[in-house]
Amino acid sequence: NTPQMRRWGRLQTVPTSGPSGPVLHRCVLLDFGLEVPLALLPFDQFRAQTTRLVPVLVSRSIAYSLDFVSKRQVLSEIRELVEEAGLPIEPNVGYPWMTNRVPIEDDTSTPARVLYRLSALHVRLGGDWEGRLAKRETQLRFDFLVRDDTLIEVDPVYRFTSARMSTLDFYDGVESHLDVDRYRELCETYAEDANRPFGSKGTADFPFEGGRAYQAAFFDFAKDVLAPAHGFRLVRLPAPEGELTSSLKLTLRVLL
Repeated sequence: NTPQMRRWGRLQTVPTSGPSGPVLHRCVLLDFGLEVPLALLPFDQFRAQTTRLVPVLVSRSIAYSLDFVSKRQVLSEIRELVEEAGLPIEPNVGYPWMTNRVPIEDDTSTPARVLYRLSALHVRLGGDWEGRLAKRETQLRFDFLVRDDTLIEVDPVYRFTSARMSTLDFYDGVESHLDVDRYRELCETYAEDANRPFGSKGTADFPFEGGRAYQAAFFDFAKDVLAPAHGFRLVRLPAPEGELTSSLKLTLRVLL
């Protein structure tokens, strides 16, 4: 009865000659440490060993672990690419203007239009004002700072929730570097898988069933609009399938 969730794993197939010509492929899911047989396939269809990404149903606990490992691998690749370009890079950076008590009222360091939009979204998502202020304040950190002006965030599959989709209409009229249309497509594609890890749990500032997903979506929006308001460019790299694709690598090189 364990809830199952879809995640992407690397499937390695190793062909072995059968007695009458076909091949029984020995298959290993590299990210799970599991070995499972495939059906008999023609020998000329898979003549060599191959590795591909495949959707796999796993338990919620395994999904959490896989998402963590996949993001860590992507972060490592990004750091290598930036260092190869000869640029300074600092991981896990934080700033006093980006905390779990996101400013949605008077804050002289943030433009009024940004505060207004944050406040409006907080209300739209069902946020609790008193619950937000009652929390112990901690900084919400960014994955990387490159040079002194570019922040990088990597977004695994669990960032593309229905709650995140509901924030995308709020970007009009405020400065951000998010590709809103692209993120809308990603949310439409992955929301079913992305919603499940959050379950039904609420939070102090979003105290209702499923509130954790709405809190995460609100924090992502806040990072997107507060970073440029404080002189930074925030680059989001979507990695819903747990890898840094060639197109993302090209995007990163162009941006840097």
